[in-house]
Amino acid sequence: MKRLLILLAFIVVKLNAQDTIRFKNGVTKAVKVSEIGLTEVRYNDFSNPTGPIYVVNKNEISSIRYSNGTEDKFSEVKPSTSSNPAVVVTQPINDKIDIKRGDLYYNGRRVGEARLQKLVNLCPDAEKQNRMIPVMQDMKKYKKNQYLFGFLGLGLGLMSLPVGIIATGFSESVTPFLICVGTGATIAITGQVISGINKGKRNAKKLEVAKIYNGEL
Repeated sequence: MKRLLILLAFIVVKLNAQDTIRFKNGVTKAVKVSEIGLTEVRYNDFSNPTGPIYVVNKNEISSIRYSNGTEDKFSEVKPSTSSNPAVVVTQPINDKIDIKRGDLYYNGRRVGEARLQKLVNLCPDAEKQNRMIPVMQDMKKYKKNQYLFGFLGLGLGLMSLPVGIIATGFSESVTPFLICVGTGATIAITGQVISGINKGKRNAKKLEVAKIYNGEL
């Protein structure tokens, strides 16, 4: 008899320690609720309190009766809405390179050669991209020649001055100086002319890339 009373007392304590979830589909389940969030309820099965944690949406639950006798009833949980929602304004993308007085612009921003290369790399039209890539390579070649002949011609032209002075000192005549200076000036001018020609070709290729991108060529 004593053992039976102890067993009954143990069962009563166990029953009083459990939480009970009533689902909207009519199922009732003995659990141990561990967390109630904004939209979810987490619980362990009462028969295995150290086992896996189950997660259920509040919309599936009708009510929860806790071990202390209190009860929570749940209505449908709806996403929160603001009475004054933020308005997101998006600027339409104009997928075109604008040409203004020889300069390139894309969506209002000036396009240098580095950005132009990025636009070519990201071009979704494979046929256009294949046509633009060799033009970009030609443009880079002309750029290299532009700076090479420009700086080289100027450098050699300036070097003619000290060379002429040294030559004049050895010969004690102004003729070597005049020859060196004349030669240096010719080299400098020739270098600048070739540099300018390459600059013009480079700019022409840049415009060609833009026109291919826009579908104008």
